[in-house]
Amino acid sequence: MYYQDGAKLTMLGKDAVEIARQKTAPGIDYDVTAHWSSQQGLVLKTTPAAVPGSYQGTITWHLSTVPEE
Repeated sequence: MYYQDGAKLTMLGKDAVEIARQKTAPGIDYDVTAHWSSQQGLVLKTTPAAVPGSYQGTITWHLSTVPEE
């Protein structure tokens, strides 16, 4: 599983990967996927040896409140 942002692909694994940074007021919803497209968002890459079937996995989201830069 990768996160794609234009031409940049970042492998998702055990290390945290920032995929969005948004300043919102408390109680305001933010749809992190609203701007995803064929060039931005989650990408699943498989090997040529992959076999069709039913698979499942888990994606864990960690939200952080961090100081502004």
